[in-house]
Amino acid sequence: MKARSINQALRTLPRDLDETYERILTKIPAGNTEEALSILRWISAATRPLFVEEVMEICAVSLSEDPEFDSEERYQPRDILDILPGLIAINPPIKSSESLIYGLHTVTFWHFSVQEYLTGNRIVSSAARYYALEAEYSNHFVARSSIAYLSCCNLFDSRTKDFPLLGYAWDN
Repeated sequence: MKARSINQALRTLPRDLDETYERILTKIPAGNTEEALSILRWISAATRPLFVEEVMEICAVSLSEDPEFDSEERYQPRDILDILPGLIAINPPIKSSESLIYGLHTVTFWHFSVQEYLTGNRIVSSAARYYALEAEYSNHFVARSSIAYLSCCNLFDSRTKDFPLLGYAWDN
């Protein structure tokens, strides 16, 4: 690599974590903003670390006037990481050749500073303000999402189907 290219790359590096997080958030594709915000709200308000299969369900809940759950809208683990790279982590990591093991892989913020940024005052005046999280609203959102999920999935006719978020929705 030429010195000019290296210098150019160094000049465009973010100055601090806030700018790094702002860049990541502002690069989320327009078609994924609602899902990204839902995931961030759930992770920030969850009473325990969420399992990856639960987060996959979260993306399929719609809180329109008539809340619904569409299993066709479930995300895959790689999709979740792709929308929020550098902000969330799946632990232990899922290898590409490995199948998902329920109740093993959790989704968390990559670092505690991610949640501090999302819930702090600095994000409000940034280009990423759409993703600013307020604890009370995030809790309300999780409750509404849980109720919507339960109303769509906790039916007698659905008892043989796989709904990984049911336990969390009932218990919390």
